[in-house]
Amino acid sequence: MRRLSRVMVLAVVVLAVSVAGCTGKAPAPKPAVPQVHRLNGNYTVHGIFRHRNYGQPCTAADAGYADIHAGTPVVLRDKSGAMVGSATLGDGTLRRQPLRGRDDDCLFRFSVTVPDRAEYKFSQADLERSHWTANLTIGAYTAFGGD
Repeated sequence: MRRLSRVMVLAVVVLAVSVAGCTGKAPAPKPAVPQVHRLNGNYTVHGIFRHRNYGQPCTAADAGYADIHAGTPVVLRDKSGAMVGSATLGDGTLRRQPLRGRDDDCLFRFSVTVPDRAEYKFSQADLERSHWTANLTIGAYTAFGGD
């Protein structure tokens, strides 16, 4: 008799679980995972630096931009001004600029994850063509041989 009552309890539990799952409605679909992109960027500070050891660390302060340095915040905003991503600049690396003159570039890199639906001043087509790399530059080039 005890065995029969255990079977009966088990059958009632299984039936209750089955009925609870049969509401007649399909389960709610899981929300789609939003598409995101990894945006890699370069912030180039152009100017004259204390050394010309290309590939070595540099500071933007040498070129008059003390507010640009490793750790400087990078904030991406959509068209309405809402923040869609943020990062910080990495260390600066000196590189030779392609034009004549004694001026060079201190390159700071950053990387940030951004949602697919955000609006950017860089068009999405441009970002896709550049493999999600944005380049920003500050400083005057001495393109025609000036120092």
